[in-house]
Amino acid sequence: MVVPQCFKALICLSRTDDEHLNALCFAALENPPNTIRAFDLGNAALVGDDIYNYGELLVHGVISALEGTEHQWLLDLLRAFDRGDLAKFEEICSAANDKMIQQPVLVAHRELIRQKITILALMELAFTRTAGRTITFAEISETCRLPESEVEFLLMRALSLKLISGTIDGVDRCITITRVQPRVLGRDPIRLMAERLDEWSAEVNETLLLVQSKTTELNS
Repeated sequence: MVVPQCFKALICLSRTDDEHLNALCFAALENPPNTIRAFDLGNAALVGDDIYNYGELLVHGVISALEGTEHQWLLDLLRAFDRGDLAKFEEICSAANDKMIQQPVLVAHRELIRQKITILALMELAFTRTAGRTITFAEISETCRLPESEVEFLLMRALSLKLISGTIDGVDRCITITRVQPRVLGRDPIRLMAERLDEWSAEVNETLLLVQSKTTELNS
């Protein structure tokens, strides 16, 4: 059974705009971290309706208690959710199926868990795009591993949860995403952002040089 303290911590995790998030989560977990508490919290996070901020959970020491234990699969699953990594999710589910089916809460919420990792894959797709954020239904279908006929429902679900903002174009079958919910970033996403800033800086510098060149020509 999931202990009450875990539910309190999950409420904190769902409030991404709370400036006291870290303090509240630690205060909710009144006892020192242990494997049982970490396991309960991990399971609760997977099935929580409004929990999509897995990076915030993973940075807390309570979950690290799963490292190197028989429940390592759960920690790996949470990390896959944090990255929106569908391939890793399916790999873990296949390898740890015998353990997962022993958890009634995971079995009962199987469809929700699949929907959540699919939405997270969509968010990751939008976040990592470098060629604009207009994404076709076909690309989403391929990345999120679901029929193209189900893409619009997925988008509407993500929009209703305010995980993304954007405009769906039903005629051209695409979506223009203007915002992705902020989240805790690991090293790879931070490196990606740094690369984008470098590219942007280079483009700005190139434009500046062009303007200066044209200005010199006009003054000649």
